[in-house]
Amino acid sequence: MMFIDRKSEFQALLKEFRTNGFRLIVIYGRRRAGKTRLSVEAARRQGLYFYFLCDEGKIEDNAMLFARRVAEILNDYEPLVNTFEETFDHLKKCIGDQLAIVIIDEFPYLVKSDSTIVSHFERIVGDTLSETNIKLILVGSSMGMMESHALSYQSPLYMDLERFSHSRHLKDVFKTYLFLYNSPRTSE
Repeated sequence: MMFIDRKSEFQALLKEFRTNGFRLIVIYGRRRAGKTRLSVEAARRQGLYFYFLCDEGKIEDNAMLFARRVAEILNDYEPLVNTFEETFDHLKKCIGDQLAIVIIDEFPYLVKSDSTIVSHFERIVGDTLSETNIKLILVGSSMGMMESHALSYQSPLYMDLERFSHSRHLKDVFKTYLFLYNSPRTSE
C-alpha cells in the first residue's frame, strides 16, 4: 500500500530526519488519519528506527516494554531499567552519534496514566537527547490531550518544540508540529 495524499508531510518528515542534531516532532490528529503509517514509513527509509506503541498500563510497565523493544532492535541485552529516562540514556550510549528515529505512538496513554510523564520527557529531551542525532516523534490521537500536554504554552515540552523542531512547511501545521485531520487515500 502506498500513500497518495501525504507527499508534503512525508517530505517534511524526511527533511527533519536529514537535519543534523536532535529533533522533537509531534504528530497528532484524529484516529485513522495515517499518523502512525506516515511516521513509520518515513522512519523506515532512514534506517535505524524504534517504534513503540504505548498502552494504557502503568508508566513503569510501558518503560520496561520500551526498553525491551530497544534491546530487541539493537540485538542487545535487555537493560535493567525502570524508567523512560534510563532507557533513552541506554539508547544514547549504544548508538552514539548515529541517526536514529524513535516513535512513541499514543503518547496520551502515558499522560493519562501519569500526567508528570510530560516533565519526564522534558528532562529526557534536555538532559539526554539534546546533543544526539535522535529524532523523537510523539504521536497521539487524543487531540485535546496532545494540545494541552505537549503543545500548549504551559507544557514543559513546548519550549523544546520551539528549540528542537525546525520544519516550517508542514500541511495543517501550527509552527513545528504536524496535525493530520483528513484521512489519506491509499492504493493497494
